[in-house]
Amino acid sequence: MSVGATTSLAFSLTRGSQIKGAVRDAATGKPLGDSIPVVQSASGDTVAGLTSSWYTTCDGTYTTRGLPAGSYFVRTRDWGAALWKTSDHREQLYDGVDCGTGCSNAGGTVVAVDGTNDRTGVDFATMRWVRRSDMNADRRSDILWRHTSGASYVWMMDGLSLRASTYLAPISASWQVQAVADFDGDREADILWRHALGALYVWLMDGVNLGPGSTYLPPIGTNWVIQALRDLDGDGKSDILWRESSSGSTYVWLMDGATTRASGYTTSQAGNDWTIQAPR
Repeated sequence: MSVGATTSLAFSLTRGSQIKGAVRDAATGKPLGDSIPVVQSASGDTVAGLTSSWYTTCDGTYTTRGLPAGSYFVRTRDWGAALWKTSDHREQLYDGVDCGTGCSNAGGTVVAVDGTNDRTGVDFATMRWVRRSDMNADRRSDILWRHTSGASYVWMMDGLSLRASTYLAPISASWQVQAVADFDGDREADILWRHALGALYVWLMDGVNLGPGSTYLPPIGTNWVIQALRDLDGDGKSDILWRESSSGSTYVWLMDGATTRASGYTTSQAGNDWTIQAPR
C-alpha cells in the first residue's frame, strides 16, 4: 500500500470590515426583525454572502462581514412579499432616503470602509406602507363598486386581471362611501361610511369581511367635508383631514382604528380662495 504525495496549501485570510446598524419603525421606534439589509457596490451590484442572518435579529440589529476596502451603499428591504408574507415597510436607502418599492443609489450616502475597521451606526427608521384601497394586503389597489340599490361589490385586482370578486355586507343606500383607507394599520383597506344625516361609521375590514371594532365615529356637522385620508403622523394608519365648507377651516382627526386618538385645527389656515390639491 502506497501513500500519495501530499501538498501543503497556505492561505492568507483577511477579516474584512463589518457594517453594523439597526432597523426601526419610524413612527414607534420599535425594532424591525423582518428587514433585510442589502449592501451594494458603488456600481449598484449587490454584495452577496455578507449578512450574519437572512433577516435583522429580533432587536432590529444587523451585521455584515467580510467587506474589502471600498465604498458601499446600504439599504433595507422587506422581502416578505417575495417569500411568504406581505411587505410591511417601505424600502429605505442610507441615510434616510425613502425609496417606496425601490430607487437608485444616486441619492444615498456612501458608507466607506478600509477593509480592517468596522463601521457602526448605519441605522434605518422606515415608514410603514399605507394602502388606500388594497383590500387583501397584496400591495395592489382593488376596486369597490356600489349599486344604485346600495349593494357593494369588490374586485380584487392584479393589474388588468380580476383575481377574485365578491359582495360585501349589506348596508342601506342612505349610507355612502366617504373613503377607503387603512385606519388600523393591518395593511387591509377599511371603509368609512357617511349617512345622509351626517353620521359616520367605520368598517374595519379583514379582507372582504367585517372585522371586530367597526363602530360609529364622533359626530361632526355636515358642513365639514373630508378633503383627504392620509397618514399625517407617520404611524402607518390613515388620518382624516376635514374642511369646513363656508370658512375653509381645516381640522385633523388622527386615527387609531375606529378611535380618534387626537384632533385639532391645523396650526395654519387658508381661505376658501385656496383649494387643497394634495394630499387627496
